[in-house]
Amino acid sequence: MHHWSTRYLGTPYDAQGADCADFVARVLCEQFAARICLPGRARGLRARDAQLTAALGTLAAPVETPVEGDLALLRAAGRIREVGRHVGVWCESDGAGYVLHATVGAGACLHPADDLARYGFELAGVYRWAGSAGEIGARSPPPDRPPPENWYSGRWPTSRPS
Repeated sequence: MHHWSTRYLGTPYDAQGADCADFVARVLCEQFAARICLPGRARGLRARDAQLTAALGTLAAPVETPVEGDLALLRAAGRIREVGRHVGVWCESDGAGYVLHATVGAGACLHPADDLARYGFELAGVYRWAGSAGEIGARSPPPDRPPPENWYSGRWPTSRPS
């Protein structure tokens, strides 16, 4: 598959400074010129899940027909499904949906949306970033002010495994 998302494959994951949400912000910035303001980091899996769930109503709205750049909300399959939320970027190629996301161990990967269970995930929903006229990342700071600290600022590691 030749798609813009393949340039991100293998990008390392760093839970301390560049997690799945940071990866989504980076992709949206670089691919869609979007600035997404992310909530601060809560400590603990349950607290982060609650924070993500609460932020969805403010940052994005659910959609029935996803387009490239939408937020894919995943959750872990199996016994931790109620606390294993995870985010990625919706991609499309040849009429099929894919999720570009970063995980511990694998780094950035691209999985078919209809085959996520094979990788331990299920699609919990797809969301469009809040903004006017459906723009991705309309939550940008005004041009005369710098982006807030929690906006992706290039801290994601750029090296790939060899």
